[in-house]
Amino acid sequence: MSAVGTELTAGGAGGPPAAESLANVLAVQLIRHVVAPGRAARGRDGTLPRGRLRAVLEYIEEHLDAAPTLAEMAAVAHLNPYHFARQFKAATGLPPHQYVIMRRVKRAKYLLRAGTDLSLAEVAARAGFYDQSQFSHHFKRLVGVTPSQFRTPARIA
Repeated sequence: MSAVGTELTAGGAGGPPAAESLANVLAVQLIRHVVAPGRAARGRDGTLPRGRLRAVLEYIEEHLDAAPTLAEMAAVAHLNPYHFARQFKAATGLPPHQYVIMRRVKRAKYLLRAGTDLSLAEVAARAGFYDQSQFSHHFKRLVGVTPSQFRTPARIA
């Protein structure tokens, strides 16, 4: 705005036409912002902005045992599921579902290390897995050993 005002008050030969051009550029930028505000919902590198990512990660942690859906996570980020999944993967390196599984396995590792006498089925339930079979499958895939093998050193120590 100050550039337009300076051009008008300068009184030079190109004053009014230059000021009108600057005003047009400003008007176009304002229209773009009003018509397409969703463009600011993406980070410069195509990832979720930090605030939205933080909100989604907190939502996931709070709802690990309730199996958060892609639509629910996308709603927290105020995006449609397709764009959310792309931006989430760009920000974290994992698709949303794989991130949720990774967090569940991490929670299970904590429960197994805590030295509690929970059965593996109870650990699976508290970590958010549907059953012990699903839990064991993902745990072995991500950690490299079965949950009972992982737990054994913790009980001996």
